[in-house]
Amino acid sequence: MSFTTAYAFEAKEIQGYILDRTRMREMVGASGIIDSLCNAPLDQALDALNLTENSDYQFCRRGGGGFTLLFREKNQASALRDLISLIVPHYAPHLPFVHAVASAASSLEAIEDALKQLKVAEQQPQVDLPLAGPLTERSRRTGLPAVAQQHGEYVDAAARTKQRFAIKDDTLAAKFLTQEQLNHYRWPVDLNPKEFNDKSDPTDRPTFPYLDGAVRYLAIIHIDGNGFGQALKSLRDAIKQRADYAEIEYAFSQTINEIGQTAAQQATTQILIPAAQDGALPARPLLLGGDDLTLLVRGDVALPFATAFIEAFERESQQQLRDLSELYTIPLPDGFTACGGIAYIGAKQPFYRAYHLTEKLCDRAKTQAKAVIAQNGDRVPSAIAFDRITNLMEQGSGRADLTLAGAVYATDTHIKGLPPLNNLLSLQREVAQESGELQGLVKKLHTQLSQQSGDVALYRRWRETHSKGCATLDNHLHALGSADTDRPVVRCAQQYFSPLGDVKNLIMVHNHHGESHDADTQN
Repeated sequence: MSFTTAYAFEAKEIQGYILDRTRMREMVGASGIIDSLCNAPLDQALDALNLTENSDYQFCRRGGGGFTLLFREKNQASALRDLISLIVPHYAPHLPFVHAVASAASSLEAIEDALKQLKVAEQQPQVDLPLAGPLTERSRRTGLPAVAQQHGEYVDAAARTKQRFAIKDDTLAAKFLTQEQLNHYRWPVDLNPKEFNDKSDPTDRPTFPYLDGAVRYLAIIHIDGNGFGQALKSLRDAIKQRADYAEIEYAFSQTINEIGQTAAQQATTQILIPAAQDGALPARPLLLGGDDLTLLVRGDVALPFATAFIEAFERESQQQLRDLSELYTIPLPDGFTACGGIAYIGAKQPFYRAYHLTEKLCDRAKTQAKAVIAQNGDRVPSAIAFDRITNLMEQGSGRADLTLAGAVYATDTHIKGLPPLNNLLSLQREVAQESGELQGLVKKLHTQLSQQSGDVALYRRWRETHSKGCATLDNHLHALGSADTDRPVVRCAQQYFSPLGDVKNLIMVHNHHGESHDADTQN
């Protein structure tokens, strides 16, 4: 009998599950839970049911908070589904998930039917059981039913589980380091030493290594690969009649995981290890699965890490997809690109705000990158956008079509239709190295751009009295696109933006002794 029954499982709202807490230890624990969900709990469930791989079931996908298996018998798939329904709420309290079992004439049809059922299940409301009664004490931070009291504070089941997991498991963070590096470098668990004053953690892990005297800016990085969904669809169409269908799809899934892990290790070696303090790395991995990466990092190394990861992701995907294509004689793309978003945030500001901004910035980068496909050989280029969380409250009433900060930049200087990131960084270095007068002017111009009255008069006066600086700024603006003569703004393809806002943000997050009121204020 062939494998014609599929069981598909998918954890939902993963980013929110990780980032909806202000305490880093709970975010660390949540990321570890998500990373391990497809490993030990699943293996234990299969062992409990006495099921054997390749005899009773085959893997098609495993990782990133989801998995898909093919079974010979529908009752075996149903038994696993029922057992997972009991395991997940205890292993990952309050984590939303959907799963489905489907049988069909072929493996491919079974998988497609199961995935369709997942989409339907996503629209149905989920209820945590048992329901909390009117006399139930609740956590003040979340409003969820409390299950314990720690240091005079009621905590819910998810918070307690996340805190415990942060201490006992660090498999996700280990993926970012080589075996040799694991002996010399450690990842922080807490943002400050007073966050958890207990003896439950015997490992003496470091707190976050801020720079001495620096403004305490952190950043949330989210990077998502381009073209993965289309590549998987094309692969399934090409192998749907092959007997080794499940083996090939699983190999593809594992290859994508390996590409992301290798790229993360290379970016860590290149950027984070040189920035470590006494072996403590200035970052904390939160999600690494498939073509997705989410990372909490010190603000000054956020952009360098993101660009290093994207470059490594492109290189590794080219090599590993070529090897996989030759191994199974299957059609695969020449490689993948990736787009990312970075949200800078003060160390005391709530992380969920940064998470939502990061997602929007990543989506903006993808949209702009897809708009210039025709100019780049029908290939979505890699791109990135970044902004500070406080800018959401600083936006004025200027032109709606003008982007004041968070423009999309190409990570490759040869991309057409997007301003090159390297050219923006050249402008940022020029402004940072100049006198305080130029930096002050950049802030004034950026502020006036957000006002309805405009900044034309100020900009013209400055050009009349600073011919040298004017020529330098013009050169940088023209390097980013078509510069406006009356405003420090640039038009590049579909974007109409001022790079001054992004320059201001980069200077602020790299300023060791700059303004700190917005970075240290909890909104």
